[in-house]
Amino acid sequence: MQAFVEPVLALRASREGHYYAVLVARETAHNAAHEGSGVLAGMFDPLAHRFIDALHRLRPHWPRARAAWAYQFATGARVHRMVDVRMQRLSRSRNLPGDPAAAPLFIDFVTAGVEAVLPAKPRKHQETRP
Repeated sequence: MQAFVEPVLALRASREGHYYAVLVARETAHNAAHEGSGVLAGMFDPLAHRFIDALHRLRPHWPRARAAWAYQFATGARVHRMVDVRMQRLSRSRNLPGDPAAAPLFIDFVTAGVEAVLPAKPRKHQETRP
C-alpha cells in the first residue's frame, strides 16, 4: 500500500501538488459522467490495472473483479485525501490538510480497507464473488 499512497501524497505535499490534486479530482468527477474519456482512461487506467492485478495475485482466491472494488474504494479515499481542505477546521487546527506526517495513518487505513474487501481467509458472511 505504500507504493499506492506515498508517491501521491509526496506529490500533493509539493508546491505543484495542488494542481495535480485538482486535475485528478476533476478527471474523476468528469469520468463519472463520461466513462472512458479523458486523462484517467489513457494515463491512469493502465497503472490501475497493474495495481488490481497485484492485489489479485496477493489474494488469488478472490475474483479479480473484487480486487477492482478494493482498488476503487482505496482510490476514492486517496482522491479525497488529496483534495480535502477541511481537515484543519475539523481537527480544530490541530491537523493540516495534506500533512505528509499523516501518511502512515493513511497507509494503515487503506491497508485495513483493502484487507476487509480481500481478506486472507473469507469470513462466513463473505461470498467469493464481487
